[in-house]
Amino acid sequence: MKRPAQRHALSILLCLCIPGAWACERIELSAPARLQTLADRQPTLVWLGEPDQRFRVQVAALLPEARLVSLHDVEIVGTRWRLPEPLPVARASLKVVVSRHCPSLDTQDLLAQGPWFFVDVRPACAMDAGSLQVTEQGLRWAPVANAQRYSVRAFDPSGFATGEALVPVAESEVREPHWPPTDAAREGMPVWTIQASCDGQWGRPVAWPLVHR
Repeated sequence: MKRPAQRHALSILLCLCIPGAWACERIELSAPARLQTLADRQPTLVWLGEPDQRFRVQVAALLPEARLVSLHDVEIVGTRWRLPEPLPVARASLKVVVSRHCPSLDTQDLLAQGPWFFVDVRPACAMDAGSLQVTEQGLRWAPVANAQRYSVRAFDPSGFATGEALVPVAESEVREPHWPPTDAAREGMPVWTIQASCDGQWGRPVAWPLVHR
């Protein structure tokens, strides 16, 4: 009868000599869910498997225009892994491959995958539509946490009647949550849009049709 050490050495030899003995295995993530959107720049990936097994994790983060902004290729023991640093952008799609015994998988194989999930922290830079106040001194609104500046635009609403595009009659960027509108912006019940910028990324604009009072 062969000793345990001999049997282990024989199994390794068989795996090396028999093609496909250690077949390439790709594992789907259990979290985040497929096509899920997270408001987290440093997400944690979780998959099914034995906690003492070794896995290869490949992750690529891309901007909407497909520009690569982050790339990782690591081997870990366990079934979860967190990105080592936050993504440098507020919005990205992430492609993920978790595998075992797949040394031939390269970056091109990773990039050929469709996105598994998305990161979008822009809602954290969203305006509070109910906070806007219009006074004789101009516009005021509740400050947005982490916002460094605001884009304020006023549009001529006459395009509503003709179906044409709205034409801006005044626009500016300010650092404080208030703006003294120009005389042109006061006329004709303009449509206002205000948009906050956090960490260099613009949040979703909010529009109000308002009557100056």
